[in-house]
Amino acid sequence: MIEYTDLTGGKVQMTFEKNQLGTDVKDILVIPYIKTGHWLMTENIVRGIEFPGGKIDPNETVEQAVVRELWEETGVHLKSEDKWTFLADYEFQDKKRGRVIKRAFLIEMATYEEAPLPEDYETSGVHLLTEAEYLQLETSSLSFYMKDAGMELLWNKAKEIIKH
Repeated sequence: MIEYTDLTGGKVQMTFEKNQLGTDVKDILVIPYIKTGHWLMTENIVRGIEFPGGKIDPNETVEQAVVRELWEETGVHLKSEDKWTFLADYEFQDKKRGRVIKRAFLIEMATYEEAPLPEDYETSGVHLLTEAEYLQLETSSLSFYMKDAGMELLWNKAKEIIKH
């Protein structure tokens, strides 16, 4: 179990073992990697560049939320050959919702086909970035989520997985 303080000052617990924090997962995060060596990110109109993710809707499974959020935020439709890997569960306190468990996945996509984004959603575009390109971005263009210690842990774990 890893504990850290997020950028809002909140305490976060993270584990790389599924369900160690419980099974009531309320949010998801997707770290999409394309075999071309690019990471697929979305640009939230308020927060900036980040990995896709969001809340699980009522009567929706974790997996259904991943598919929906990825489509809503990037226009991507996952395919059967795309490889899903559980990365971590992490828990934090939300002012409105209380205790939240978020589940993070790495999705290795064989291909990427650009598609139009759904209208009236919270994203303004997608970014296909190598790690080097990401590191050259202005910090001000990044979502605060991307600056969090937990994101660094998750992204490092994802990079470790794709190297093997």
